[in-house]
Amino acid sequence: MSSIPYIEGLDVSKHQGSPDWDIIAATERYDFVICKATEGRGYVDPKWLENAAKLRGTGMLWGGYHFARPSTVGGRADGEAEALDFAKALRRANCEGLGTLPPALDWEEYPQRKIADNLAWIEGFVSVIEAELGRSPMIYTGKNVWNHTTGNSAKWIHLPLWQVSYTAGAAPAKGLPWAKWSIWQWSGGGTINFATDSVPSITGAVDRNRYWADRNSLNALATPTIWTPDSPWNPDSEAHVPGTDRPEVEPDKPTVEPDPIPALRPEINELVALYQETSEWLSDLMGAASAIQARHEAMGELIATLYRNGREGGAR
Repeated sequence: MSSIPYIEGLDVSKHQGSPDWDIIAATERYDFVICKATEGRGYVDPKWLENAAKLRGTGMLWGGYHFARPSTVGGRADGEAEALDFAKALRRANCEGLGTLPPALDWEEYPQRKIADNLAWIEGFVSVIEAELGRSPMIYTGKNVWNHTTGNSAKWIHLPLWQVSYTAGAAPAKGLPWAKWSIWQWSGGGTINFATDSVPSITGAVDRNRYWADRNSLNALATPTIWTPDSPWNPDSEAHVPGTDRPEVEPDKPTVEPDPIPALRPEINELVALYQETSEWLSDLMGAASAIQARHEAMGELIATLYRNGREGGAR
């Protein structure tokens, strides 16, 4: 665990069942929760509205995320269509105003498309969210998937970064174009579960997250705003962090190595696509995960993606 007093949070979907958010809030450990709202076109998480209703009044800040499926159709129009579905779900849950976290674009799929198509998809998604909700989204991604699918684009570094980097270390892996992360997903399930405790009323593993600064800064993040390159989100906004800035902290142990197998990316993409149609070999993959993940982040990322797809039946 980190010695830096990060703010702790959770993210959930239907696979965490029906958490008792009042009990979780009473622990005074968690300040925010991000719930899965939608995926692709037309899919709404069955627990989205229930979680949204129960989180109101707990004192925890909350928001929703959309799992992008750019491999389904692709291109700007597809990003716009998925954003419209997401915005509709957020409105139904009254999750668009003050006190709710920015809508999150979950970009973790490896679509077998040109980088230009992926950039157009994201551009369409962001523009629709801003037009429909009057606020900018934040982006959830990891360094390998962002590099592979966008060419490590810096086009949206004015938006908050929710970085996935599974490690027991004190900081996430470096390599993304953002100067700082805002939220860090550091623990998941199975071989990527680095948490040493459980969360009341939730059976099994649940994704754990840390926020960069303090509650004042988190409140600023939960204030609807449209960020631009000239007026970007600042992770230290309104924060009272000791010293002039939070220092860069190296992990207690290496999280990953640089991607040593870029030539296998097409095969990885093919496996991910194939796995969305079959789950018979999940146990074999998970059995090999601990040995592979420690050596190669690219394969570790594949294992994590396949695990989440298996855990949620193809939906994170």
